[in-house]
Amino acid sequence: MKDSAQEARAQVRPLRASVLIGLGGTGKRILTEVRKRIIETYDSLDRLPIVGFLTIDTDQEKLILGEVDDLLQQKIAFSPSEEIHATVTGTHKLKSEIRSYPHIHEWIDPRILELGDVQFGAKGIRALGRLAFFLNYPRIRKAFNDLVNRVSDLGNIKYMAKTHGVQVEKGVNVFTVSSLCGGTGSGMFLDLAFMVKQELVGQEHTRLAYLVMPGIFGTDLTHATGYAALRELNHYSMFHDFEVRWEGDPKVTVLQPPPFDYCYLINNRNSKVTFSRPNDLFEMAGHDIFLEFAHEFGQYKASLKDNTGAQAASTDKLGAPLNYMSMGLASICFPRDRVISACAHRLAGAAVDWWLSVSPDTDKVRE
Repeated sequence: MKDSAQEARAQVRPLRASVLIGLGGTGKRILTEVRKRIIETYDSLDRLPIVGFLTIDTDQEKLILGEVDDLLQQKIAFSPSEEIHATVTGTHKLKSEIRSYPHIHEWIDPRILELGDVQFGAKGIRALGRLAFFLNYPRIRKAFNDLVNRVSDLGNIKYMAKTHGVQVEKGVNVFTVSSLCGGTGSGMFLDLAFMVKQELVGQEHTRLAYLVMPGIFGTDLTHATGYAALRELNHYSMFHDFEVRWEGDPKVTVLQPPPFDYCYLINNRNSKVTFSRPNDLFEMAGHDIFLEFAHEFGQYKASLKDNTGAQAASTDKLGAPLNYMSMGLASICFPRDRVISACAHRLAGAAVDWWLSVSPDTDKVRE
C-alpha cells in the first residue's frame, strides 16, 4: 500500500494557471460554486491568483443565491471586470442593412432580427446567443486574453510558490462551463471554444468543457435545444473544420477540430442516483471543477488525462470522437458553516437566559 501511495504522489502533476468561462445562467451559477469552494479553502479569491473568471450572459440580472449568507454572497460576487453583458442591440438597423454585415448575413435567419433587441436573456433561441457573441466579439476576445495574461503572470506564479509552496507549471487550462439547453450558452459555446483555440495557438494549454445536458430541466424546448447543440458539437468534434468570420474580415478563418481536448457531458442521473434539483447538479459540477485545479486529486487526475491524451484525440471504429466523458462525485462533508451557526445560536441563547436570570452569580459576572 505504501509503494502504491508513493507512486500516486510521484504521478501528481504541478498545478497550472486556469481560466474559467461561464456562459449563460447555468455557467455563471456553476462558477459561483467554484468561487465558494475557493473561499472556503483559501479564505479569499486573491489567495489563488492563478485562477481567473469570466462570465458571459445576455441577461443582465444579478445572480442571488438564496442559501448563502450576505457576507459570503459579497465575497463570491463577480466583479465588473469578470462579467460581460453580451447585449444584442441595434437589430432594426442590422436588419435593414444586413448586407453590410456579410459575416452575420451568411448564417443568420432574418426572422431572428425581427425579435428585437435582447437585454434579459436569449429566450432559449440559439441564434440569438450566437448573434450576441458576434456583436460582442471584440470585448470577449480582449477580456479572455487579458485574463490569460493575468493568471499566467510570473508574479502570481512566484506568489503560489512562496505562500502555498505550490509549483505552477507552464501553460494554461481553459474551462468552458455552460448548459446545452438555453439560448445563450448553447448558441455561443462552439464559437467561444474555437476562439479560445485560435488565441492560444503556440501556447501550452488544455481546453476542457463542462456541458450540462437537458435532463435536469426537463422541458420539450430544452431537449430540442440540447439535441441541436449536441449535433453541432459532434459534427465539429469529428473531421469537419469550423469556418467563421467573427468580424467583417473578408477572409474566412478555418479552424480544425476538435473544439475541446476533453468534454464532460453532465446529466442529472446515472444508474445509482438521480438529481431532481438543478442546484444539486450545479454544486456537484462546481466541486469537480474546483478539484481540477485546487486539490491533489485534481493534479493526479490531470496526470491520468496526460496518459490517455492520445486515445482521447482519436476516434472509435465508427469514426466517432473519443474525447467525451462524464463525471460523478461523492464526498463526506463536515457541515462547518451549519455547525458554527448552530453553536453561535446556542451560545446566544445561553447568554440571553443568563442575563434574564433573577440572581446572576457575581463571580460569573466578573468572568
